[in-house]
Amino acid sequence: MAARLSHRGPDDSGAWLDEEAGIALGFQRLAVLDLTKTGAQPMVSDDDRWVIVFNGEVYNHAELRTGLSRHRFKGTSDTEVLLAAISRWGLVGALKRSDAMFALAAWDRRERKLHLAVDRFGEKPLYHGWLGSRLLFASELGALAGQRGLDRAINPSAAADLLTHGYIAGPSTIYSSISKVQPGTVLTYGDGTGIESSPATYVWWSAREAAFAARRTPSGDPVEALRSSLRVSVGRRMVADVPVGAFLSGGLDSSLIVALMQESASRPIQTFTVGFDRADYDESIWAHRVAEVLGTRHTEEHLSTADVQALVPRLAALLSEPFADSSFLPTHLVSVAARRKVTVVLAGDGGDELFGGYGRHVAHRWWARAHRIPAPLRVRGAKLARSVPFSVWDRLARLGGVRLETYLGQARIGEKLEKLARAAEAEHPDLLFMALSRIWPGDTPPVLHLPESRPPPALSSDDLDFAERAMLADTTRYLPGDLLVKTDRASMAASLECRLPFLSPGVFEAAWSMPSEYRAGTGRTKRVVRELLSHYLPQHLIDRPKMGFGVPIGDWLRGSLRPWASDLLSQSALRSGAVLDPVPIGRMWDEHLTRRRDHGQSLWAVCVLQDWLSAERSQPRQPRP
Repeated sequence: MAARLSHRGPDDSGAWLDEEAGIALGFQRLAVLDLTKTGAQPMVSDDDRWVIVFNGEVYNHAELRTGLSRHRFKGTSDTEVLLAAISRWGLVGALKRSDAMFALAAWDRRERKLHLAVDRFGEKPLYHGWLGSRLLFASELGALAGQRGLDRAINPSAAADLLTHGYIAGPSTIYSSISKVQPGTVLTYGDGTGIESSPATYVWWSAREAAFAARRTPSGDPVEALRSSLRVSVGRRMVADVPVGAFLSGGLDSSLIVALMQESASRPIQTFTVGFDRADYDESIWAHRVAEVLGTRHTEEHLSTADVQALVPRLAALLSEPFADSSFLPTHLVSVAARRKVTVVLAGDGGDELFGGYGRHVAHRWWARAHRIPAPLRVRGAKLARSVPFSVWDRLARLGGVRLETYLGQARIGEKLEKLARAAEAEHPDLLFMALSRIWPGDTPPVLHLPESRPPPALSSDDLDFAERAMLADTTRYLPGDLLVKTDRASMAASLECRLPFLSPGVFEAAWSMPSEYRAGTGRTKRVVRELLSHYLPQHLIDRPKMGFGVPIGDWLRGSLRPWASDLLSQSALRSGAVLDPVPIGRMWDEHLTRRRDHGQSLWAVCVLQDWLSAERSQPRQPRP
């Protein structure tokens, strides 16, 4: 199992076994703090009670070490500090005191209990499930899937989730027999005599509860609150015994992180971006301009379409579980480029969720104006808009000189208008949010054997405005299900550690303690981030349309990826997969090829699932030992 995770930790490996207890722990190490043997894992506490394997970083380990002054430390690793903290304050007490990203397994030798835990936001993954009477757990699904006799029955609800949203939300996985440990959660196996029991679940941190606690203690100046909390977070995440750099896309979040890094650094920091041969998907020029202003040592990796598409046949192996966010491709390639020079990077993930960076966070204002139109006219107009092929909308926008991307973000006007037309039919703001969060055009994707009752994920019913409820929903579902999966798998596949300063408890508290209008409450996204960034960058680098970090997947499926997609989307291939209904997918593929619709995202999700199923069927089926 550990060998299957060697890309996550190529520097060292270790194992610990207690035959009498029936416990075995394995670890692959990416050495970042304390590069000596005193930082090796699995690690045993000084009192011999605790044994731990810990994937991640405790960023405030220096502060915790000060509070553990009576403890005699052997080395300088954060894992040793965490073990001492667990011995002093208990597992939950130690986790609550930590500013950290992690997945861990801690075996309590005295109580004979196994604890599996994940950080507040779900930055690091942890899978678990039963193989007969044996409990297995690992950082990636592939380490479990390689075990002989594992029940590989496909979870239809997870397949539907993948097609609907592009990712599989926890605790589900593509296998019915395997689950994910949820963010901010500890699962405890064992009753003192063995581990053959259902786990006790304890939520040690809740985004919703933390948000409401922060709202009860409003901050002073929101810009200063963000500056001070981010400075602390960035400073902690720059500590390492290996070279550190940053991803720089030129967007608001990564630019702010890099500005704060450079402000505290004594020399130019190393920044990395990738450029594409398609101007409408290329942010490298903006990243270059930001790097020039901030004075970083900047590396641009220019990629051709062929460079990116060369990753497609490797997706199933790189991800080990189907995942349909196509921005994984450039994210992995920029990780590979960065790993040639550094071992750790900082990135801006989480800024959109905390400070209202998506159009769907402010869409209720547009929706309210649209609903002044009588419902019959509005619905008829939306259907008429959808009846016009997307390519016609694109041509009309170009011919008329209309720069709709100023309002809708990145180009692909027809695709965006079709989504907005669906949203116009929503009869409630919550339904609007869900319509804008889906990548599948209909309510129910064509998954066979799907349970009849699958209630859609709903927004919180708490006393929050729409933007706050939308941000909280994205923080608890989209962030851990999509963005953090993409960042972790893409970077760790390159043996690169990615740290996210926005995802610290201090920054989260600062975000939720400020008035809503400083985030997205007034209809302008990320007001407080823009105001703080204006201290470091000229305004023209701040006030520009949001591009996102994507690839032209719809065009590729019609073009150079068409042979690959055609094989996966053929009626015979869909029938042999025995998971999807071939008929509606065939219609969707035909509409896409004839340019009547752009179903690029939806069809990419189908292709990813089909490709993964093909790789799954090729694995040897060995009997359970």
